[in-house]
Amino acid sequence: MRRLYELTKNEDLWRMVCQNAWGSETTRVLETVPGARRLGWGRLARELTTLEAAAWRKLTVGGAVEPSRCNFSACAVGNRVVLFGGEGVNMQPMNDTFVLDLNSSNPEWQHVQAGLAQ
Repeated sequence: MRRLYELTKNEDLWRMVCQNAWGSETTRVLETVPGARRLGWGRLARELTTLEAAAWRKLTVGGAVEPSRCNFSACAVGNRVVLFGGEGVNMQPMNDTFVLDLNSSNPEWQHVQAGLAQ
């Protein structure tokens, strides 16, 4: 049991775990981030994979995503949230895109026109 505990404290082992999970390039980049070495690979792995350091907070935002919908897609892109499509009233398919910029001092949903490049 003691040997297993000692393995959990081995930074070289944690670096290999991180490299296996995130790839060599990402691991090399993390080595250049100020403060990452001080945190150690074990802590980086826990915080980046379990969101241990994350905290939720409620935001009041302006704008609206109209009409209301379900089954939409949303993703984070930097400090923005992009919402696409979904199903509206009577399960009507939606084909629109909204963006919420969290860097803004007063974030609000913005409808954006998205299309194929010519």
